[in-house]
Amino acid sequence: MSFNLSRVLGPAVAALIIAQWDAGTAFAVNAVSYFIFIVALFFIRLDNPHVPSPRSFKNLPAEIIEGIRYCLQMPGIAPLFILLSVVAMCGRAYAELLPGFADLVFNSGVDGLGLLHTAIGAGAVLGSVILARRSSVAGLTRIVAWMVLVVGLGLIAFSVTDNLWIGMFCVAVTGLGMTFVGVGEQQLLQNAVSGEVRGRVMSLYGMISRGGPALGAFLMGAATEWIGLQIPVGVGGVCCIILFFWVLKKTPEMAKSLEKEPDHF
Repeated sequence: MSFNLSRVLGPAVAALIIAQWDAGTAFAVNAVSYFIFIVALFFIRLDNPHVPSPRSFKNLPAEIIEGIRYCLQMPGIAPLFILLSVVAMCGRAYAELLPGFADLVFNSGVDGLGLLHTAIGAGAVLGSVILARRSSVAGLTRIVAWMVLVVGLGLIAFSVTDNLWIGMFCVAVTGLGMTFVGVGEQQLLQNAVSGEVRGRVMSLYGMISRGGPALGAFLMGAATEWIGLQIPVGVGGVCCIILFFWVLKKTPEMAKSLEKEPDHF
């Protein structure tokens, strides 16, 4: 919730700074803000008497391979990582194209860009609040699957409108769906994986969830040179809908593996 709340406040503040001064000032203010957190890190004290001894980097490649093999062999985790990869590349990547949408599609400039990012954050905060009220992972696999459909429909609707307010509603819905998918995947993974490989599995999750949108944005951005901004985003939405129908068939099998009682933490 704190992460998504920052997605609401950050773009709004940045838009005000850019409108009052310029983009360079916004970057400078952002850079200065990091020093606050650097100072805060020095005041953090960890009190854990069970800190494990450092492990040799020589075993790192084998441990990474073991983590990947574990993900591929587990009946619920393998499809979940496919879902994660497709949504990361086809669903999340559109956010990097929002400056172009704000300027060329909605003709609203920096103010419109701030509003679009704020709308995404508002939808994500709402999704976080709803998820925080859940007391277990029971039924979460099916919810994640249906939210992939919500993301796909939101992207398609966003790609065909040139009205800023409709676009804001579409990205708010998409932000809601993305939060359900992203946080839901994390909950299911944390619940299902064995303790001894949890770090490796979640590291793989982090790599895909961060690297996938960057790769997807690169591909969408390259495609815009030939077919414009809206078609690549619409195609991403179609890919999410196709993924939804594939995942929906596998939901019962995935739920048996992902929603079971965890062994240990």
